[in-house]
Amino acid sequence: MLVVDDNADMRAYLTRLLSPSWTVRTARDGEEALRDVARVCPDVVLSDVMMPGLDGFGLLRALRADPGTRAVPVVMLTARAGQEAAVEGFDAGVDDYLPKPFESAELLGRLRAVLERSRGRRGPVLPPATPAAAVPAPPPPRPRTAGSLPDTVPLPQAPSRAPGATTTTWRFASRASSIPALRRRLQALLLDAGLDEDRVHDLVLAACEAATNAVEHAQDPLEPVVDVGVTLDDGAVEIAVRDHGQWKERTSSMDRGRGSMLMSAFADVTAVPGPAGTTVTIRSPRPAA
Repeated sequence: MLVVDDNADMRAYLTRLLSPSWTVRTARDGEEALRDVARVCPDVVLSDVMMPGLDGFGLLRALRADPGTRAVPVVMLTARAGQEAAVEGFDAGVDDYLPKPFESAELLGRLRAVLERSRGRRGPVLPPATPAAAVPAPPPPRPRTAGSLPDTVPLPQAPSRAPGATTTTWRFASRASSIPALRRRLQALLLDAGLDEDRVHDLVLAACEAATNAVEHAQDPLEPVVDVGVTLDDGAVEIAVRDHGQWKERTSSMDRGRGSMLMSAFADVTAVPGPAGTTVTIRSPRPAA
């Protein structure tokens, strides 16, 4: 299996998820994927849509244009919302299309089904039906820009929500350079809380993906910041990532939408939009000691 994604954390995550069932190779973009395919043709390609250089649709068109790779199954992972996104993928010749967030079990099942269909045992897949996106209210004026803020902005400590729970909150400037700071702080906090390294890796990956989405796609934020809150109690870990902007229907050059992270069985991920921002919540049970 060839996994194509420009996000190194996502490539590592998918490799770890898929390796028990398949031999996994990875590529950072469409061009690198085509070079890899020219060396060894994979049984299936699992590709993100939005990537620098040759994106997922460009890779798909190149594979379909070559008689030697025309029959290679291609599954796309994307957070593009709406029926239009699914139709675009199927019109381009994709074998299956899985919008984010999703369950890891669903991804594994769809990959197996695509491989079965490629051997002639099943019929075509229909595009998934998705509800129409709500039209957001006009955003309020933006008073500040992220460039005027340090990566980490002071934020008052939030009260704990349940007896015995502790909540830690941070506010980050809405720019890419804030993500490494979030990664370091969150990893240290979760390890100090006694979570195992695999669980910490999964939670940090999901939270950083949600924060990256907020940085890249929140439109006209009232405050150019991303708020992150981590609540720890005896039963669960909950991470909330909130932006302060509007989210509009993506253009053809955008892929990741609100809360567009890989959603595996280790946690429940929800995204709640609103006119003043969106909160993505990642909740994972804490294994008993």
